[in-house]
Amino acid sequence: MRVLRSVAVILLAGSVLAEPPNPLQVELVSSVATAQAGKPFHIALRLTHAPKHHSYWKAPGIVGLPTSVQWKVPEGIEIGPLQWPVPDRVDMAGHNAHGYRGRTLLIAEVRIPVEWQ
Repeated sequence: MRVLRSVAVILLAGSVLAEPPNPLQVELVSSVATAQAGKPFHIALRLTHAPKHHSYWKAPGIVGLPTSVQWKVPEGIEIGPLQWPVPDRVDMAGHNAHGYRGRTLLIAEVRIPVEWQ
């Protein structure tokens, strides 16, 4: 039984080690610690790219798809369009595109109705 457990542990460890690290870390951050009804605030997707990786701007060029988000919020809450920082030039298989490397923020304004107080 001990041999089978050792083999299982080795196989599991091998499958975990074989997975490549995620080239993009995404976090949701807020400009406020506590949201208040009637007071707009900002949230942002903080994108952190691994070296040699990138994501795309809203108009990437002839290659790639722009970063997008689908918000799921309670009825009445409004989230404005993403505000895009100026992109970098990124290379995709020899084609110039517009996107982001390193760390960037895609910001949106959030509005909570006054009547939610």
